[in-house]
Order: sequence, then structure tokens, then C-alpha cells
Amino acid sequence: MNGASESISEFFATDHDEIDALLAAVPFGAPQEALPLLREFDRRLERHIRWEEEILFPTAAEAAPFLGGGPIPVMLAEHEAVRGAKAAAVKALERGDAAAARRAVSTLTACLTPHNDKEEGILYPACDEALSPVEAEVLLNRIRAAASQG
Repeated sequence: MNGASESISEFFATDHDEIDALLAAVPFGAPQEALPLLREFDRRLERHIRWEEEILFPTAAEAAPFLGGGPIPVMLAEHEAVRGAKAAAVKALERGDAAAARRAVSTLTACLTPHNDKEEGILYPACDEALSPVEAEVLLNRIRAAASQG
């Protein structure tokens, strides 16, 4: 699908899938090999969260104020839990403690899976509905520009 007709839901769900695949590829049994992959997962997930917090959520809340009063604050609170768990996993692997990293990833997955489900099932479709196709394309272009800068 070309970028001109990609919905917000499609864009963010694809990014979720790519990030999930990174985590699934981390070989926790080999901490030295796992650490660079987990760091890449951490970087990509943090980038995704920043796109939401800095671009998507403010735009969506302006277009549909009810999103700013309900779903968005919930997502923001969940982002903090996700950040804590992913940081704990990276720190554990930096210490060479694969067991602690696996426990942190288990906690992360317990937060992230329902979080992503809510975004993909409720929030992103609401954003697609609240924003015109032109507004959505402008938003996605802002995100793509941010992605190209790192």
C-alpha cells in the first residue's frame, strides 16, 4: 500500500508488528547476542511511543476532544508502565542476567499486548474517523519526516 492511502490504523499496526517481531527475535539464552537486539527493540518502541505522544495524541485530541478525556490519558499511563518494563529488561541484560530480562519482558508483554489491542481496536480507528484523509496524511507525513531524522 502506498503512503498516500495508508490509514493511521494501518501505519501504527504495521509498526506494532515490526516492533513485536524484534522482541520475538531476541535470543535471551545468549545475553551478549541478545543485548543489541533488545536495545533496537527498545529504540523502536520508544520512537513509536514518542510519535504517539508528540504527534498523534495531540492532533487526535484537538480533532476529537473526547479522545483527550478518555482513551489518550489511559494510553499515556500505560506508556509509563511499558517504559519501566522495557528499561528493566535492558538493564538486566546489560548485567548479563537473562532470567531477570525474561521476567521483565514477561511483565512488558503483559502490559504491551492489551495496550496495543486497545490502540488498534479503539484509538487508531477513532483517529481515522476523527481526522479527514488530508489531515491523516499530513500527520503521517510528519511522523515519516521524524522517522527519517532518527
